[in-house]
This record gives sequence, structure tokens and C-alpha cells, in this order.
Amino acid sequence: MIAETSDFHRDKRQAFRTKAYPKQIWKDGVPFSYHKSMNKLKKTSVMSAMNFFQRHTCIRFRPRKKEKQYLYYIGHDQGCWSSVGRDASQGQQWLSIGDGCEPFGISSHEVAHALGLFHEQSRYDRDKHVQVLANRVPNGLYYNFGKVGPSQLKTYGVPYEIGSVMHYGPTEFSKQPNVPSVIANDPNFQYTMGSLTGPTFLDVRLLNLHYDCLSRCTLRAKCFNGGYNDPNHCGYCKCPEGFSGRDCSRRQKPTVPGCGGLIRVTRATRKLRIHIKPNKNAKYLRTCAYHLVAPKGRKIEMRLRQLGGTLCESGCWRQAIELKPQRDKRGTGYRFCCPGYANRKLISADHFVPLFLFTRTGDTKAVVTFKIHRKQGREGSSGDDELGEELDSADLSDYLQNEEIEEEPSGHDEATVIEDPEEGGQKSETTEAPAFVTATKQQGPDFEAELLNGSETGGLDKEDDDEKPEILTEFPAGEVDPLSYIHPADLPSDEDLEATIANEEPIDTSAFSAGTNPAQNSVPFSEASKELKS
Repeated sequence: MIAETSDFHRDKRQAFRTKAYPKQIWKDGVPFSYHKSMNKLKKTSVMSAMNFFQRHTCIRFRPRKKEKQYLYYIGHDQGCWSSVGRDASQGQQWLSIGDGCEPFGISSHEVAHALGLFHEQSRYDRDKHVQVLANRVPNGLYYNFGKVGPSQLKTYGVPYEIGSVMHYGPTEFSKQPNVPSVIANDPNFQYTMGSLTGPTFLDVRLLNLHYDCLSRCTLRAKCFNGGYNDPNHCGYCKCPEGFSGRDCSRRQKPTVPGCGGLIRVTRATRKLRIHIKPNKNAKYLRTCAYHLVAPKGRKIEMRLRQLGGTLCESGCWRQAIELKPQRDKRGTGYRFCCPGYANRKLISADHFVPLFLFTRTGDTKAVVTFKIHRKQGREGSSGDDELGEELDSADLSDYLQNEEIEEEPSGHDEATVIEDPEEGGQKSETTEAPAFVTATKQQGPDFEAELLNGSETGGLDKEDDDEKPEILTEFPAGEVDPLSYIHPADLPSDEDLEATIANEEPIDTSAFSAGTNPAQNSVPFSEASKELKS
């Protein structure tokens, strides 16, 4: 068993896999029941987490009947904690959702622990991505940042995900609350750590690999941009954030209708202003999604000129602008929600960059300038003039047709007609050709955007002259609903909640008679829940 005591004694793993595997996974599904201390809010949160994992993996949860080993949700203990993986030494395996642990990012974090995931920074390759500053951690607590070698930690080839719901925030265990103990090697990732939005694309992929979900399908689709075959909809691809469609070759659909599109990147500087307006009736994150596209072989130079209406916090998970300039776009990108971003230059690794502005109900604004990055040669001449300056039809038609990042198992037929999990029924492969945003302005009930053109000599390549909106220091009233960031598809119905009463059980005290306390064989959520409770 992997254990962490409730006084934060931690034994690190990411995906728990030793020689005892597959006994450490719930290969026959996850039976569960509740203690009576789980109120409606707590049940809604954990049921949403279970629904999320059922929707995105092959893992299935079911109310316990007579199973001897099962997951047991309790709400009366202090803190948020769980054992890691299926623990055969426990019959009634506890998972605590204490007061303040109701947000979806916390409940899904704990359920992911129970399914077998440990904290991301436990990985043996952590130092390539983040540095832990021992002098900023109190004596006797640095063991919380211990790493585990490849003989016990299985990454399944999934890259390090700094935006994982399982990753510590920057100030975890710091001697001073606002002084970071964890520093991203790439400073643009500093506020991507500690997100509580929920499991990311790579978190879900790791679980699908850990539970061998991808072997379920014999009908397979070819997936682009790091997508992989959806175990629940064979022949359809699961796509990283920023992409959609049967094969992940389309831009992500915005949740703010009409907001977003493809934007041509040229040698001349262009400026994009985006404003998502307040909407108190919003039920989920509202996102404007753009793709900045340059000719193949080129890179894009970007500067974030203005940002406002966001709350400066670890993970930038409630309101932020996110850009994915990295070549591998499966992971979370650079997130900005705090001061200090002004005029920072970002250079993409390839010729296109997904860009998102997201919020739930608030008033959020961003201004970004961008142009083709020109590497300077001698005497100020361009060092890459042999590359194209204008997008041609081939660039536009296949800019999203990037090769698969990982090989899928061979020996399967490619799908030609598949079932669309979003729209239902049969759907052919015919797709609309992508088109660039040509209008100077976009506008809708919830947003407005403006695209301005400059010249090669500048004109727009300076800080925005408009009045700068404010970065928030505390969250607005009405924005702290712990269920705000649950996707509507994962929310349980009132009937489902009512039915849980029959699934409540008393605590099994037999463990105590053997001298063991399930709370001592657990992984506490740590500092993030304390921040939310305060």
C-alpha cells in the first residue's frame, strides 16, 4: 500500500504500479457507499467526479451491494484525503470530503488518488520541469517533495503535466504563504501549477493507460495533435484542449457562441482585444478559443499587453488567458492571471498557437499582439528569408493535420463512419474547410473582440493605451460556488441524489479493532483546500 498520514507524512507516487499490479486497480469497477455525514453538496461533488471519470475513461462506479472491498465516502473528518489505488488491506476504503473540500477540483483530485494517481511532482523526472527550494520549506517537511524512481512509478510515457489537478501549487509547504517553494523551470508556467479546474487531458490519458482502456476498441480512428482513441466511443478521438472533431483536426468549439476563430499571423504586428462580459447566469466556464496561424516553418512572436478582471491565484483556474506555444500541445499551456506579465515576449515552438480567454461569470479582458518571429542575422538582416511570409491554401487546409505524437497499437482498421458522442447518430468524415477571421470586430451578447492591423515597422507593437482593467485580489461575491466548475454533463440529477440515501452505511469499526485507522493510510489534499476554506 502507498500511504500518507494525516499529518502530511507522504510517500510519493504518480501512477501506482508495482509487481502487485493489477491488484492495485479496480479492474472490476469501483463499488462505493456513503457515510451519513456526506450531505447533498458533498455527494453532488463526488458524484460529479465519478461521472467525469466514467465519461472520459473505461472506469465504472456502482453503488455497493455486497462487495467486501469498496470506496467509502465520509464527510465528518477534517480535510480532504484518500488512499492511492485499490488497497486490499482495507475492506471499507475511506475517502474524506471534509468541510471545504467540495469544489470539483478537490473531489476529482481525491477520486483520482483512489483510482491510482499520485501527485505529479512525485515523478523522478520532476527536476527537468520544476525546482523545489529546500530553504523555503520548514525543517522536517521537505520529505513531502520526495521523488520515486522508475521501478515503482509508472508514467506510461505521458509527459510531465505542470497543469495537472494532481500538481502542487507554487507555495506548497512554504515558510511564508506568498513566497513560492516550487519554481517552474520555464517561468511562464509558474502560475499554471496548482489548478483546481479539474483533471486535464493528460490526467485522463494517464488513467486510461493505467486501466488499459485503450485496448477495448477494435475500430480505430487516426488522431492528430496528440489525440487518442476514445474508449467509450470507438473510432472517435479524445482531443487535447484547443482541438475538436472526429480526429482532433478542428479548432475547439468556444463556449461563448461566436467568439473565436483562426487568425492569420503575418510579418506585420496584429493586435487582438478580447472582452468576455459579465453573465451571472453562467453555469460553467465560458471560453473564447482562437488559433494563431503562421506559414509552416515559421514561429510566432507574441506579447501579452493587457489583462484584467482575473484573480491572481495559483493555477489561474477561475479566470485567465492561456496560450500553448509549445510544440506538444497536449499539456496545459502558459496561464496568466497575475501582475508582472506586461510586455513579456513569447516565441512559439512551431507555426500555430491555441489561445484561450476563460472565465465563469466575471468581466475579463485581454490584449495580445503577435507577428511572425524573424530571427536576426548579421547586420540586422533576417536569417530566415527563405521561408514563406504568406499562408497558402495548403497551410490553411492542413495546419491542424499534425502527425500523431504517439503511436497507437497497430492491427486495427481505421474508422470511416463513426458514432458522434456529442451529437448522436452517424456522422461522415466530411468537414468544413477552415477559414480565417476577416472581420475587424466580433460581437455577441457575452463578448466583444477586435482585431487590429499594424505594419512591419510597428504601430501596434507597444503597450495598449486603453485604461488598464484591474487584477483582482479577492474573488467577487457570488463566484465561490464550489459546484461552479462542474461540467453540466457530470452533474447528478435530483433523483440520483435522492437514491444515494439507500446507499448510506455505518462506519466499519473492525479496522480499529485491528489497530489501524484508515485516516492514517491516506493522502491529504494539502494546502489548496485550506485556501478555499479561508
